[in-house]
Amino acid sequence: MELGEIEKAADCPHNHLKVVEIVGYRAHTSGVEHVMHLIKNVLALEKIVIDPVRTWQYPHGVDRPDTDLDKEVKARDHAKQYLEAKMPSTVEFVCL
Repeated sequence: MELGEIEKAADCPHNHLKVVEIVGYRAHTSGVEHVMHLIKNVLALEKIVIDPVRTWQYPHGVDRPDTDLDKEVKARDHAKQYLEAKMPSTVEFVCL
């Protein structure tokens, strides 16, 4: 496999995975593909939570720079407009 190639994920129904939370989401192609893969392959999925805040980068009480805040707003808007529209009716979509 060459750098940049995407390897096909193994087919696995993940029968016990009911809730997925994606923290630090950005509207990058890889993130969107990951969410789409989960929607299609996690048969027991009941809820998906998208959180664009990257809390691990800034300890409690440390202000995030405006550039990060802008990225979070864009990621949140993208998730609400694009990903929410792709959710099956059986999956609850939450965007923080």
